[in-house]
Amino acid sequence: MAHAADELGYFGIILNGGVAFSDTAGNPVYITISARDTEGDLMDGGHPSPYGGSVILAASVGEVYIESTGNSTTSAFTNGMWTGIIQMRGAADPVTLTATDDITNAPLPVTGTTSLGTMLPGAYNPPSSGKILILSEGMVFAPGTTTGYTGSPDPRTINVPFDITVYACDDWYNPVTANLPTIGFETSALAADASPDPINMAADGTGNTVVTVNITSPDVSGTYSLIERDQAVSSEYGFLNIQFGTLNEYYMWAEFDPENPSAGDIIYAGEFITTTVKVSHTDYGNTINGFGESVRIYAADASGNTTGVYPLLPVAQPQAALVNGAKDFIFSYTKSGQMRIKPRPLGATPMDSIHNSGILTVYPLPASSCEAGSDDTRLSRGETTTVYANVRDPYGNPVSGTAVTFSVSGGSGTFTGNTTNVTAQALPDAGYDNAVASVVYTAPSANLENVIKVSVPGAADQYVTVASILTMNFENWPNPFNPGIESTKIHYFLDEDSSIEMKIYSMFGNLVWSKNITPGEIGAGGELHGVGGAGNTVTWNGRTKDGHIAGAGLYVVKMVVTNSAGTNTFTRKIAVVK
Repeated sequence: MAHAADELGYFGIILNGGVAFSDTAGNPVYITISARDTEGDLMDGGHPSPYGGSVILAASVGEVYIESTGNSTTSAFTNGMWTGIIQMRGAADPVTLTATDDITNAPLPVTGTTSLGTMLPGAYNPPSSGKILILSEGMVFAPGTTTGYTGSPDPRTINVPFDITVYACDDWYNPVTANLPTIGFETSALAADASPDPINMAADGTGNTVVTVNITSPDVSGTYSLIERDQAVSSEYGFLNIQFGTLNEYYMWAEFDPENPSAGDIIYAGEFITTTVKVSHTDYGNTINGFGESVRIYAADASGNTTGVYPLLPVAQPQAALVNGAKDFIFSYTKSGQMRIKPRPLGATPMDSIHNSGILTVYPLPASSCEAGSDDTRLSRGETTTVYANVRDPYGNPVSGTAVTFSVSGGSGTFTGNTTNVTAQALPDAGYDNAVASVVYTAPSANLENVIKVSVPGAADQYVTVASILTMNFENWPNPFNPGIESTKIHYFLDEDSSIEMKIYSMFGNLVWSKNITPGEIGAGGELHGVGGAGNTVTWNGRTKDGHIAGAGLYVVKMVVTNSAGTNTFTRKIAVVK
């Protein structure tokens, strides 16, 4: 086993030759990274475990760009070392750089950090450098990146004021505080108000300003552009496209995640979850203040159909009045699979669009019950049947992936293949509304009642009974018969040569007739006379052991068979008529 020092312990990071520095965001920086074991030794070619992997670089602010690879992941290390040129695009004092071992799904990734350098924002000096950035609700400022933000602008409404934030930035969208511009507002709409306009950032002394905007014309839904332009350098401007609706339009939807209204969610059967129904003047926009009409929600399948779908609980189709255009509904759902929430307006306002929620995936709970059985319950020697277990949770949902164990708890017989931790699988022929584990069982060469135990964690053991019979049939003909005129032939099959003891009793238990047959005699043969052969036949002429003709009535023939499989008894009724 490798000793501790063989293991990767951390990464050493040296920026700018190890000398403290202050530089501009985006400028090239020389970097050396070394892989060290837990004792601090370099994992080079002479090390018991030389490191030849790669690392992912991340900064405390903004992106890290490696010139040689074009992304944030290094090439492979050589002799435990990697050297290259990087750009740290985010401004920070100090900047923290982290190297993480590039191992997919590593439970405890190895890292290394350094905070040696300071990265300052670049200059706003158009047209050679600098950018103007506009952000609105729904967007998050992300300095030191290629776009300057994450997210997307929320839809807005014509003639409803809203705020935007305008930034003066360097080339990597780090905010600046020097050489600040005066910026004027423009729009692709016919008319709009903006305040303040223009923005004198130099007078304010900050690199960002909040502007209140109101698009007033046209009163038509659509996408309109907002533009903030440098008044000194007209070629430099920032723009933002926003979807607008009108006060005459109404949109309704159900959502699980307010940050992503069309997204779904995941719960377990019976678990409570909240969905929110909203109404806006734009698709997935801001809710309408004062809107209070009622809405009802329904359970629907993944396609939006409500027919034949399990109901919501505790109320199947709850309804309530919206408050300022929104209402939370709390419910549970017990049917595993995929479903949606379907909202239906109950008020007088016509909706331009109604959206179902995203897909809610409902997982079953752990197994709590098992239905066990077999395709056949009576087998002859060597015949097979499938023994199965259908595994379900407390709500009757199939629980795929459950480990099922099959064993013989009574009698005998064998299984084909694995019988321990057999995985329950959903079957398409039942619409995947089951979770079945199965094994093939082979009957023994004995007349037995074989009991198969089916065990499922979390559920009570189930038992399946499969009878095995030594012969295919035990019969006589004719039946009934008339002694003195005819005899009856008692026919049976044997699996092997056997000792036969055959006795006939009256219904009062008196012995009427008997016959013993030893192996090798006619009537005791297996193989050629057994299953698949002609069988064995013993004739009774209807006379008692004393030679008298048996009286009319019912009699019982009892045959005891003894062979290597043990002793088995068969009985049958014979009718005597006159």
